[in-house]
Amino acid sequence: MRFRLGTVGHGDELLPTHRMGTYGVATLLDFLPCSFMALITIFGSQLGVFMFWGPIYHYSIASLFFANYIMCQMLGNIWGVVKYRNRNCAQYQLCRLGISSAVESAHSNPSVNCSGVKIEKWKWCEKCSLNMPVRANHCRYCKKCVLRQENHFFAFGCCIAVGNTRFFFLYFLWALTYGAWGVATCALFVVRVVDSEDPLYGQYIAPMLELMRMRLESGEADVKSWVGWVMTFYFSTAVVRILALISLIFFIIAALSVGAAYTTEILWQAWIGMGYDEERDDKAAGIRGDAQDTSFMQRLNFLLGPHVLMWILIPPPLLIRFGLVKAEITWDQAHRESLIDRPLKDVASRDQHFSYN
Repeated sequence: MRFRLGTVGHGDELLPTHRMGTYGVATLLDFLPCSFMALITIFGSQLGVFMFWGPIYHYSIASLFFANYIMCQMLGNIWGVVKYRNRNCAQYQLCRLGISSAVESAHSNPSVNCSGVKIEKWKWCEKCSLNMPVRANHCRYCKKCVLRQENHFFAFGCCIAVGNTRFFFLYFLWALTYGAWGVATCALFVVRVVDSEDPLYGQYIAPMLELMRMRLESGEADVKSWVGWVMTFYFSTAVVRILALISLIFFIIAALSVGAAYTTEILWQAWIGMGYDEERDDKAAGIRGDAQDTSFMQRLNFLLGPHVLMWILIPPPLLIRFGLVKAEITWDQAHRESLIDRPLKDVASRDQHFSYN
């Protein structure tokens, strides 16, 4: 791993760089997953506009604005996840905190015994050949130690950890919003399209029924007539709309379910103060989370930054470009202690294997 130097927030940062050329297959593959997610986001949102903007919302400018606003929010957070993935690097965050892993691990690395398991405040990473905090984890895909890892999210092609969790959370928060709005709109659409007196019935159902009636009345059974009927049926405006509707429902259900799952998981972790995955490491029973000396709002501010509403309502590229907020995580004293000064649980709670507090 190589690093480049400079000032935090203005290009002076100590960031890992990739060993790849500016152009080439490696670079293309590096950005292929997030590009696919961006295309899926654009396709799903614009398909919703195509399907519902005219027939349901009567070409309302407000509905068009809202659909594209959600799309811009989701694309902006994809940008944030990918752009700030290198901020997940444990060594980079330690340098921001002014901490030398070699010095700290040599002079302040006492071990405790948690039910027969020896735990140290620092651990040696054989892949990076560096001392790392106990809440760092080496990702075999990113090929570096990342801090406070959530998971390696293959759809974005990078780890979700301390540097980009907020963008990941906001992306799925807006996906959940899109899914909920889409479900409500689809329900209204279905109610209207089955009503024989509604104009939507004439646009979607009536043409297909007419094609089927004509085919049955013709009485022809040769291959040529069947092929002609199938082609006419497939390329009819009504069928194209039905297929688009089915695709849109799939995207809406996916956005609603996945968005709800990830936003709930991250908020739950912030609520209980869990900062380490116990299933990933059998030593996690002695490693503290964030719940000690912090409130839920402190943990939420650490995740989203001090200006929560601005992060939620304004696309991140605009916030960062105009200097309204800082993209970097702000380390308060309590979260620094959970990482460096007191990463292990207090003596009274070390024997509680399945407690994150």
